[in-house]
Amino acid sequence: MWFSRERGVRRTRTDAWTYVWVDMFSRKSAKIDIEQLLPYKSKFLMIDRVVLYEPNRKIVTQKHITGAEWYITDHYPQDPMMPGHITAEVMVQTCALLFRAIYEKRKDATVYLTSSRTRFFSVVRPEDRIITTAQPIRVTTGAAIFRAEARVRGELAARGQFTLAFSTSGDKDAEKNAALHISEISKVRSSSPSTLAHCRPC
Repeated sequence: MWFSRERGVRRTRTDAWTYVWVDMFSRKSAKIDIEQLLPYKSKFLMIDRVVLYEPNRKIVTQKHITGAEWYITDHYPQDPMMPGHITAEVMVQTCALLFRAIYEKRKDATVYLTSSRTRFFSVVRPEDRIITTAQPIRVTTGAAIFRAEARVRGELAARGQFTLAFSTSGDKDAEKNAALHISEISKVRSSSPSTLAHCRPC
């Protein structure tokens, strides 16, 4: 247990999979359960634990690369490194975790719509720990744009902006709905972190 620099905020780490944020003044808590919010198989789950969680505002995750992962062993055998699109997947899953935490009552599947301004700066290698930070830029009832960055060894490894939305499983009009989500979210004006702190699940 430890205290943050923000007055009145106490954070308690419960285990490797959950993180509890407690506001000592309001006595309200928010809990992140990775396995519940991101229903991936363990081999494709790109988050080991949540390092920091500020409801509706920010999330920081960690992923330890052991070198035994399926996407590392053959890329490349003589010089193993993490593929860039997998690094991007780590950022997308971190954004998705925050997205589903904001709309915790929604049970629809989360889909990845678009990415922009994605750049890679440093190679991720075995034994690296990827620290990924995600923050919302624009939020609507069914979609959101997030800004994310991944760091290894204290250096920026990658960053980008990612658009996520909810989609009903088996939706025949998935492409149409995705286009509507993009159209809707493009009309939303950018909000400051203080404004985003007040967004709530629908």
